[in-house]
Amino acid sequence: MNGFVASLNGLEQFGVWGLRYALLAGLSASLLAAAVLLVNLLLRRWLSAGQLALLWALVLVRLLLPVAPASPLSLQNMLRSGASARSNPLQMAVGLQPVAEVDSPARSAERDWLASPPPIVAPTARFAASDALWAALPIAWLALAAGLLLHTLVAQVRFLRRLPRQPRRADPVLDELWRECRELAGVRREIPIVVGDDFTQPALCGYVRPKLLLPTFATELTGAQLRMIMLHELAHVRRGDVASNWLLAVVRAFHWWNPVFWLASARFQSLREQACDAFAIRRLAATPVREYRELLLALAERQPHTLPWRVALPASLLGFWSA
Repeated sequence: MNGFVASLNGLEQFGVWGLRYALLAGLSASLLAAAVLLVNLLLRRWLSAGQLALLWALVLVRLLLPVAPASPLSLQNMLRSGASARSNPLQMAVGLQPVAEVDSPARSAERDWLASPPPIVAPTARFAASDALWAALPIAWLALAAGLLLHTLVAQVRFLRRLPRQPRRADPVLDELWRECRELAGVRREIPIVVGDDFTQPALCGYVRPKLLLPTFATELTGAQLRMIMLHELAHVRRGDVASNWLLAVVRAFHWWNPVFWLASARFQSLREQACDAFAIRRLAATPVREYRELLLALAERQPHTLPWRVALPASLLGFWSA
């Protein structure tokens, strides 16, 4: 019984510590997000989608860091220095040492009041309920964070079980096209292709042992269209986007309540897809941009309105180890 109570106390202390630092990290990330928004507004014509996505990735990483690295240029240090300067500007300007305050009857009365404060009134039921709610908040935050992480892992396991277990029948044309695209993208890894009816969009699965997932209808596309799809997914391989999706899952678990996370996550994922599209278009210089847009629209039309199961992040991109 004592061990159970000690475990609960330990979880409560960890929840208090974690929530405190999550709030501090969220505050710092909000200041960084405001700066990134300003850069987006002023410099978006001169920055690529990949560079803008990197800026939003910094905001997401900042949400995981409770304390920023010590630096004289740190925003927190600047704010702290500014507050000190406002409190005593003359001392900051000439470097004077603090002067001892002169005792006075008012200071003596204040010391006497602090030495013997008035008696504390017993809290009412309303204040007691409020205190209990605030005490339960860290535990609730920690439980929701653990639940979100568990939900993501369960969704990943369910998705891997849906992948076809039987090897794909050899398709010389598709395999040769895939080899040419890997060479064109500069990806030397051997990445197998999985064709099936359990997924509706082309995607990448796995980080250690990645696989290219192609829905059955994709085999009916033309060679030019398949080349666009393959180069887009190979851009995800080059960028390490499967690992970044796991980072998004962790940040979402601890900052699901923070609008800064949802803003940074939405912008990061959108710009990441744009960067992969730009990569594919650059490698296919002879392919008009109009044809690439038509392919994206055709794939979007095949996306069902309701799926048998959903997760907040694309499950096909979430796999770290593929089956």
